[in-house]
Amino acid sequence: QAELEWRSSSILLENGIETYRPACWGAQTCCGIERRSFFVTEKINGRSLIEFLLENWSGFASHQQEKLIIGMARFFRKLHTARLSLPDSYLWHLFILEPIDPQQPYRFAIIDLHRMRINAAAWHHAARNLGALLFSLPEEWFDTKLRELFLNTYLEPVEGKTITNQKAFLDTLKKREKILIARRKKPSIDRLKKMA
Repeated sequence: QAELEWRSSSILLENGIETYRPACWGAQTCCGIERRSFFVTEKINGRSLIEFLLENWSGFASHQQEKLIIGMARFFRKLHTARLSLPDSYLWHLFILEPIDPQQPYRFAIIDLHRMRINAAAWHHAARNLGALLFSLPEEWFDTKLRELFLNTYLEPVEGKTITNQKAFLDTLKKREKILIARRKKPSIDRLKKMA
C-alpha cells in the first residue's frame, strides 16, 4: 500500500497535480508478502476542503461558489487529461491550497491514492470518478445549478481535446452516482461536520 501511494503521488506531481509530497516509505514483509507498511509525506500546504466549506460556504456570494466549482472541474479535467483515474474522488479527499488569493482561481490537492490507475485512457474511468465526486457533494451546498456548472466546465475542450460522446459520459457518471447512493446514504452537511 505504501509503495502504491508513493508511486501515485510522484506521478500526480509529475503531471502538475497537487497531492501530498512523499518523503519516504517502508514495508515489513514475510516471505515476500507485505505484512504492513508506512508512508510519510510533507504536510499539504492547505486545508481540508470540507473544513474550508464549513467555515466559509454560508458567507459566499454566488460568484464565489461558482469560482470554487469551476476550479474543481478544471482540477479534475487536468487529472483526467493526464490519463489518471482516482476512483476515490470524494469531497473528503480534497484539499484547498493556500495562500488563497481572491483574485486568482482556487487550487486543489487530492489524497488517498492507493487505487489510482495510470494510462486510464477510456473516458468511462473519468465519468466514474466524477460520479463518486458528485455523490459526495452535499445538496445543501451544491444545488442543481452548481452541479450543471461543474459538468459544463469539465466538458469544455482542453488543448483541442473533447469528450466525443458526452451523452454516454454523463450516463456513466449518473449510473455511478446512483450505485453509490443505493449503497450508502448521501452525505449531508451534518455528516461532513463529524468528518472534519
